[in-house]
Amino acid sequence: MERRQELDDELGPDRVAQLFFADAGPRLRRVFAARFGTDVADDLTGEVLEYAWANWERLAAMDNPIGFLFSVGCSKARRYHRWGRRIEFPIEAVRPAESNVDIFNALRRLSADQRVAVLAVHGFGWTYAEVAAILATTETAVTNHVHRGLKRLRADLEDHS
Repeated sequence: MERRQELDDELGPDRVAQLFFADAGPRLRRVFAARFGTDVADDLTGEVLEYAWANWERLAAMDNPIGFLFSVGCSKARRYHRWGRRIEFPIEAVRPAESNVDIFNALRRLSADQRVAVLAVHGFGWTYAEVAAILATTETAVTNHVHRGLKRLRADLEDHS
């Protein structure tokens, strides 16, 4: 809380908000894409950032605002299920090479938590602490998801080779 007040005093509250949105938007979009697919991620990110803007004063006082916004996004994603919109990890949108298509199929077979943790740590290069903060969970949980996800990926990819 003290650090936030120091930033407000040094930069001004509007600049702090700008910096937060510039950092949080792309991070949330990546995590939502890993969890729900790219079509849903764009909509969710927009809705969550709109919510954040409308509730900025409340959000700025939180210790983990990006983790809270991830939870808000997960709640908002439920309606895509209710509307019958399929939520899955895409393979068609990204095809770097035919030999890599199996990795996308293997990623789709992971649980949502494992997929997000593996992609965030090994794909995006985030630390376990950063992933834990955005997912509003512990580093131990992230470690478990990454370990189990990589183990399952290795097994799936060995079966297909």
